[in-house]
Amino acid sequence: MTNLNRIGLVGATLAVWPSLVTAQASGSSRELVLGAKQGFEITIEVNDVPLRLRVDPSATGVILLNPGAAARAKLRPSRLDKKLARALGLEAEPEGLQSGSIGGHDVPVSTPDPSRTPAPAGAQTQLGSVQMRGKLALARAVIAGQSEQKVFSWFARDVISDADGIISPAVLPFDTVRFKFREPSNVERLVPFALDYSPLTGLIYRHPIAGHHVSVKFSVLEPATTATAAAAAVISAHLGGSWAGDRRMHSVGLGVTRPVRPLSLGAPLGIKSLSVDRLLVRISDHRGGHALPLDEPIGDDLLVTARSAQEARYLLVVGQDTMGGCSELKYLRRNRIVMTCR
Repeated sequence: MTNLNRIGLVGATLAVWPSLVTAQASGSSRELVLGAKQGFEITIEVNDVPLRLRVDPSATGVILLNPGAAARAKLRPSRLDKKLARALGLEAEPEGLQSGSIGGHDVPVSTPDPSRTPAPAGAQTQLGSVQMRGKLALARAVIAGQSEQKVFSWFARDVISDADGIISPAVLPFDTVRFKFREPSNVERLVPFALDYSPLTGLIYRHPIAGHHVSVKFSVLEPATTATAAAAAVISAHLGGSWAGDRRMHSVGLGVTRPVRPLSLGAPLGIKSLSVDRLLVRISDHRGGHALPLDEPIGDDLLVTARSAQEARYLLVVGQDTMGGCSELKYLRRNRIVMTCR
C-alpha cells in the first residue's frame, strides 16, 4: 500500500550501490540481491510478457500494475470465487466477502448474487479523500524460473513511472531479499523487526505509542518518512511536535496529490534502533478525532482542528531519510526484516 502506492523514485537520497541485481541458489536457500542504482527492480513474466517491477517492502501481497502493463499481459478481471478469496487471505465464502485492504485502504470486494455466476472482483483504494476503483485478477506468473498463481491489481492511472508496477519481497520465491543501499561502514549493528503479513495489507510492524498501535511500513522507494494525520497526532502529542515548514502538495500515488506539512519532533521517535525526528504529515488524511499541533489558521488549515470526516488510521511509512544511516535492508522468509545500520 500503499501509501502506499508509489509514483516512482523521486528525489532519492540513499547512496548508490554498484550495479547489482543477482539471484543465488544454495541448496534450498535462495537469495535475491537488489541494488539502488537499478531501482530495486526485478523482471517477471505474465502470459509470456516480461514486466519490470520495483520491489518494495511497503507494497502489499497484491502486485500493483500500471494499466498499460496489465493490458500488455492480457490480464482480465477474475471472478470472485473461493480460489481468489484464498489468494487474498480471506476465509469467507465468496457470497460473504465484504472488504479487505490494499495498502491500508479499504478494498470493497464485489458481493455477487448467489443465484448468479460469480461477479468479477473489484478493488477500491482511498487516497485521502480521493477514491478510485480498480480491478483484480488471479494469473500465473513466472518469477526466477518458478511458475505460481499471483493476484494482480490495476487502476485507471499508473502506480509508478519508469517501471510496470510494484511487488512485495514477500511475494517473491526467495528465502532472502537484500536491498543494498551503499557500502557498509566499519561500525554497524543489526536492527531486526518481526512483521505481520497478509496479502491485502503487506508487511507491517506494529509499534505501540501512547496506547495506540501504529502500523509501520518500510519503503526503499519513498524519499521521506510519511505519516497519516492520526499517526502524526499521536506521535506529536507524545513527543512534542511542531510544524517545521509550510504546507505543500505531495504525490501519494496513482496521480493523486494530497496536502502535507513537515513536523519536527521535540524528542526522536525510536523504532527499535531507528530514530525519527521529522515527519511529512498528510494533514487532511485519516485523522479521525485527533488534533494536530495548533497553528495560525489560514484557509484550509482550519481543518486541522476540526474533526475529520475520515476515520483515524495510524500508519507510518519509514522512508529513505530515516534509513540513510543503513547500508542494507534484508527481508527474510517468515516475515522478518533486518537492517544493517550505523
